[in-house]
Amino acid sequence: MALGQQPWPLGRNLDKGFPRLSLASVEADGLSLKYLPPDKQADKEVVLKAVWQNGLALQFASEDLRKDRQVVARAVKRDGNALQFACPELRSDRDTVIKALTRTSTALKHVPVELWEDRELMLEAVKQNNRCLSVLPWFQDDFDFVIAAMEVNGIALAHASESLRGNREVVLTALMQNGLALEFASPQLRADPEIVLVAVAQNGWAFAHATRDLRADPKIAYQAVCLNGSALQHVTKPHGCDTHASPYLDPPGEPFDQDQHREAALKALARKWKVPGWRSGPTPPRSPATDLGRSLMSRTSASQSPMATSCCEEDAFDRPTYATEGEVSPVAAAG
Repeated sequence: MALGQQPWPLGRNLDKGFPRLSLASVEADGLSLKYLPPDKQADKEVVLKAVWQNGLALQFASEDLRKDRQVVARAVKRDGNALQFACPELRSDRDTVIKALTRTSTALKHVPVELWEDRELMLEAVKQNNRCLSVLPWFQDDFDFVIAAMEVNGIALAHASESLRGNREVVLTALMQNGLALEFASPQLRADPEIVLVAVAQNGWAFAHATRDLRADPKIAYQAVCLNGSALQHVTKPHGCDTHASPYLDPPGEPFDQDQHREAALKALARKWKVPGWRSGPTPPRSPATDLGRSLMSRTSASQSPMATSCCEEDAFDRPTYATEGEVSPVAAAG
């Protein structure tokens, strides 16, 4: 095209089949494939560009290309609902279904009904896209399925049934995978220090989803900060009845819990918050969320067992207790 020459008008020339014009039109708007001549709708290069711009352009491709695995895969990666325009064989193909559900959970309505209760397939879909559990109501109250889903995608807790969002084992499994799942736990569990500290050990920002009472309790807050320095930004203190809480400290310019800063910062916070045992002893070590969670689950299971007795050896991650003055505060010492 010569310098200064205007491009061909699309409306008058689309049906003339100019190759460069056809490609330019679908790159700008994939749905313009509808107005191209049949030979261009059967041109794989043109269709691939069209479905990459808009997956729903697959509906205007030729029948042969709607049977093409590469074309359909590209379309559903762009928009999962494009699955409805694929041939029946590809709508039943497990890899194609996973690609569609990974992109768009509501694409399930275009999946053959016989695959809806395929546990392995649906579990893989939830792993890739937590919202898939929201369109699987028949699995939302299935304990075994939800536990398996939490192991691979903790945020899927948001779409579990209300009863399972209040189940300690389900919630702990989710928190060990992603601490931010604490946001979707029941209010009772978000007020449980043990549950909250497991979440914080995995992700310090999870402390924002603990109840206000816990975030304003210096002893609990100190344990949270020991596990993960990012929790400091969500520690609050009350300013009287029915008032908003305010941060103890402004967010630091860099994470204070770097190795060279951690000990000094923790001692300063323990002194500021008057945490028992701050005068002497080393600062508590970090503990992985998996260690805390497994320890808590095993202790919970033991307490529910008919063989459990009061003389059982206590777990290292016991319900928070605090040292007396002059002792080391046992802050999340598990691990």
